[in-house]
Amino acid sequence: MIIDRLVLKIQNAILNSKKPMFSLDILKQKEYLESFRDPTSLIERSYYQYLCQKSQLPKYLNIIQNLGALLLLPIYYFLYSIQARSICFENHKMNRKLAVFISTTKDASYIPPSLSGEFEPILLQDFNQKRIITKNETPIILEIFKRYWNSPYFCFKIILKIACYATPVNTLKPGAIITFAEFSFTSSALTYYCNKLGLEHINIMHGEKLYNIQDTFVQFNRYYVWDKHYINILTRLRAESSQFIVEKPSVVDLAVEKYLDKKYTLTYYLQNESEDELVNIKNALIGTGIPINKMCIRYHPRVGNKILIASVFDGFMIEDPNKVSLSDSLSITYNAVSLFSSVLYQAYESGINIIIDDESNAEKYLLLKELDYIMLSKPHKLLSQYVI
Repeated sequence: MIIDRLVLKIQNAILNSKKPMFSLDILKQKEYLESFRDPTSLIERSYYQYLCQKSQLPKYLNIIQNLGALLLLPIYYFLYSIQARSICFENHKMNRKLAVFISTTKDASYIPPSLSGEFEPILLQDFNQKRIITKNETPIILEIFKRYWNSPYFCFKIILKIACYATPVNTLKPGAIITFAEFSFTSSALTYYCNKLGLEHINIMHGEKLYNIQDTFVQFNRYYVWDKHYINILTRLRAESSQFIVEKPSVVDLAVEKYLDKKYTLTYYLQNESEDELVNIKNALIGTGIPINKMCIRYHPRVGNKILIASVFDGFMIEDPNKVSLSDSLSITYNAVSLFSSVLYQAYESGINIIIDDESNAEKYLLLKELDYIMLSKPHKLLSQYVI
């Protein structure tokens, strides 16, 4: 659909225009966050989070997204209402034992074990399912629009997400929606929507968290995190404090083999580094004096530039994350190395030595302290200790 492609382009432009995490002014973030009064409702929490995220975008883009929303909002509302008429809704009761996990990955390894025991089954669905608006959603949408009509993009994004939730909510009647969407300003409003229809809205942690106002004010019925450290960060970001539960899913509690003779002295876990940053990492690794065939480079499965990495790290062992599982990768290395990666936490929980790269980008390393990176509070060594 042409309109869907247009919306996707706008969303990608917004994402690409956000200030990079390491370029954000922490002091300004804190001052802006403290300027808000305490939220009085779940919808207001969403609106505050929207304002925090809006502050990270150029003004011209805020204008464009609001103008685009003014055009698209009535069109999408009409289309989703029409699509709802093509679905036959069964008149059955809510199944409290059923949960629907809506995500971009459909990866059940992120779901905490207690949830798997509580809900049977947990159905995996992605965001690309048919979206609808029924008589159940209309009053909630009108309530939000009546209050925040002067922020059309805010209303538009919430309508898109409610329409996504509406399909499983109305057709399957689950007892809970599970997601990982704390970074979306729609999250708290979706909690309101779910609760109005009698079901829970549950969020699960799916990656590393730092101090960043994109995650402010969120509230779910339950929010599962991997460590108490993340509760401290999120409550400082003014997330509602009673929602948090600490539990590690299988994606963190990896089955790592404890081989006596490992293949690599270290494996470097890349993120989304620029070419200059990759060259600095290569030079830092060469500076350790460790033989190149004893060092492995593993690129990120979604954002890693394979061609660029292969060019920069010519002669190094390069590990394909699509062919070698993370548990196997950690099983054959003595040390897991990165500047900033959730893999370091997974390695730590799996009993693998941690080395934080303070050598290739000293400025970013220092910023990690301000951003409250969890691994700086866990037992670790620094790459600079290994440089000859």
